[in-house]
Amino acid sequence: MESNRPSSQPSPEDRELLEAARGDLRDALGSVRNLVQLLHSMRVGPKAIVAVLPAVHGACEPIEKSMRVLLEVIAARLPSSRAADELLSWSVPRAHQIERELARAFKRLMNARTRLDL
Repeated sequence: MESNRPSSQPSPEDRELLEAARGDLRDALGSVRNLVQLLHSMRVGPKAIVAVLPAVHGACEPIEKSMRVLLEVIAARLPSSRAADELLSWSVPRAHQIERELARAFKRLMNARTRLDL
């Protein structure tokens, strides 16, 4: 007896997409976490923080696409896509906010106030 539900195992094509999306998302979140640690460290000066901002911003660009890929593949295996849709609608604005804040930080002098804001 065949089920209409997709297999719980992704296809080889989906596996490749998932691996790439997970890697991009992991890199982005790791970059943000590392930046947070730098911002909180009193031993790290403003020049060091300014130097890593472009790399962190670049790593964050694929967050939305990665989330969409991951949740699309996952949603196809769920009885309802509601949870995946809600997670996407929660995560996308936050990804955009991170990108906006990083872009705004490029334009400002890195001082104590900027560090706190960021």
